[in-house]
Amino acid sequence: MRKGFSKLFIIFMTLGIFLSNVAAVPAQNKSVILTDIRYVNGVGIVLLFDTSGLTKKDLRGGAALVHSSTYDMSCSFKDDTAVVRCVIPGGLSKYAGESFSATLAGFRFWGEVPADKAAACSDGQSLWYSVDVYDHGELVDSGEIPAEFYSWLVNLIASYPDELEGVSLQISGQFCGEEIVLELPE
Repeated sequence: MRKGFSKLFIIFMTLGIFLSNVAAVPAQNKSVILTDIRYVNGVGIVLLFDTSGLTKKDLRGGAALVHSSTYDMSCSFKDDTAVVRCVIPGGLSKYAGESFSATLAGFRFWGEVPADKAAACSDGQSLWYSVDVYDHGELVDSGEIPAEFYSWLVNLIASYPDELEGVSLQISGQFCGEEIVLELPE
């Protein structure tokens, strides 16, 4: 009888510990999707993320590993939306084409250090991007647009999160093309 009581006691203690640990873990419905990586002259590498469930506290402590060195990322929500913009300090374009990893809110991402191609374009040319358009993760279109217009589109998507939910752009390439002067609305 004493052995049976000991086994029963151990089983209940194990269940009690398990249930207390399960109850202590808060339900977390957080998601982070990397939507854009670009080099901004004078700023550095800019990463854009579509997120849900993150707080300002989650944005602290982001870091990137570039060329075997760790760099702190400065992250913030963009215009009171769920879009997060992180900046890795400038001076890293010399590692263009190399892989890097970044961590935001416990989520890890990998990418390629973008080149500062704008300076490489000759007179009469400007930077263009080959862009893939996704709707809820499904490729719906591809095309080529001036880099200046791409930035405007990304900001437009971020400005209308309800109407353009799930729409994202991904740069698949960049090149110097015909110079186009755009007058974009504010």
